[in-house]
Amino acid sequence: INDTSAFVDNKQWYFIATAVRQFEKIKSSKRKAAIYGWFLKQSSETALDDIRKRREILKYLTEQSELLSADQFNNVDWKKMCAVLDCEKAFETIVRYVDDLKRAEQNQTNLGKLATSFHQARETLAKKKEKFDSLNDGTCPYCGYHWDSDRLLQEQFSATKPILENLLGGGNAIFDQALERCRQYYADVFKEKIETQIADITKDQGVQLLVDFNSFKDFKLSVENCDPILKYLQTSAKTIKIDLANINFIESAIDEIKASIPSDYDILAIEHGFDKIYEEYFSNNTCLDSITVEKLKNKWRYIENQYYASFDKVRQKLDLMKQQREKLESLQGKMKTYHLALKKSIDSYQKLVIKQIEIPFFLYCSRLLQSYQGGQGVLIDSKDSKIRFTAPGGEHDILYTMSSGQLSAVLLAFSLVLNKIYSGNNFKTLFIDDPIQCMDDINMISFVELLRREFSDSQIVLSTHEDTFANYIKYKFSKYNIRSQSITLKTDM
Repeated sequence: INDTSAFVDNKQWYFIATAVRQFEKIKSSKRKAAIYGWFLKQSSETALDDIRKRREILKYLTEQSELLSADQFNNVDWKKMCAVLDCEKAFETIVRYVDDLKRAEQNQTNLGKLATSFHQARETLAKKKEKFDSLNDGTCPYCGYHWDSDRLLQEQFSATKPILENLLGGGNAIFDQALERCRQYYADVFKEKIETQIADITKDQGVQLLVDFNSFKDFKLSVENCDPILKYLQTSAKTIKIDLANINFIESAIDEIKASIPSDYDILAIEHGFDKIYEEYFSNNTCLDSITVEKLKNKWRYIENQYYASFDKVRQKLDLMKQQREKLESLQGKMKTYHLALKKSIDSYQKLVIKQIEIPFFLYCSRLLQSYQGGQGVLIDSKDSKIRFTAPGGEHDILYTMSSGQLSAVLLAFSLVLNKIYSGNNFKTLFIDDPIQCMDDINMISFVELLRREFSDSQIVLSTHEDTFANYIKYKFSKYNIRSQSITLKTDM
């Protein structure tokens, strides 16, 4: 807002400084021509385009005139030439003469063509030499030979002309006649018109403006660079009238305008970024006139009020969060109490369970494992809320010392103890899936004996893929009059 306020406060000088800066892009040697072109453009929308077209016509006629001076009638675009010179009626005649010249040239011998070309080159050089001063340094412009004077050179040139004409001979008479017809018709119909039009276009003030410029595009750009400052001069209260009559005073008037710009303007323009502000906010020029410094101050005050008003909302939100924090702190205290009570209860229950099962578990493990490398049986204890299974006198968990078969036996002992202690009398049933897959024979026999003695009053549903194991269980149970039944899924289901 500060930058925009500074821009609005200096917008008049911004447009003046920008217009002067754009005008100064034109080279000093080209400024008068650019100003003149600007006035021509104001008088007619097509003025610059007309200048371009006349310049192109001048270039075309000059090129064609050089071709015709060198007798290059075959290389001229006669249709365009007739249209430019407004002599379409002569088109058919000159085309017919040129066609005759082409046919005569095709019928010449190679030597004749060479001699004709040499003769035409000499004539062309002679015509061009007439445009320059007499020989000064004694050098011939044709071959580079040093002559004592220009007069001797001309005499030698005149003396060799009949020799070349005799060399051409009668075989080239038709070509000479066709060439002479073209020359004569060109001289009678076209030459004067071409020279007149070239002279008229060359004198044209608009075309003369292009002499100082590299191209028409450069000229047009320079005219456009004049536009802002000259339009400002037209509307400003200057003592001189901005028109073609006072064109010599316009640059002085522009210098006076540049001098009137405040000395600190350039510093302000850089500090506040006037160019960026104009491009981003006012380049469409729709709202610049309606914006004032006072409106921008009001905008500043509005934003400032909104800024401080936002603190009230933040304070309200902060008070609400404080209230929520107080409630949460009270709730957090209760949750901590509940958590500690729950943890203590779990620890107490865990110790109670271990106390109830540790002796039966040790006995069952001893009966299943018999004697192993760790000793007799497995102990269970609780430390830091974790349950550990260790061998008597050992520190490490049996998980790291026992084989998979022994671990299976421990797992079975643990499961059977839990069933024995906590199942009660309501549901005396065991479901065991393939218990001996990793056990050796001693563990397997001990397992069957444990089931037969400790769980003889329970219903046991046991699955196995070993027929020998199944038959062994049936044998051991039948010895103690415990009924058993074998079901083979492949045949009995």
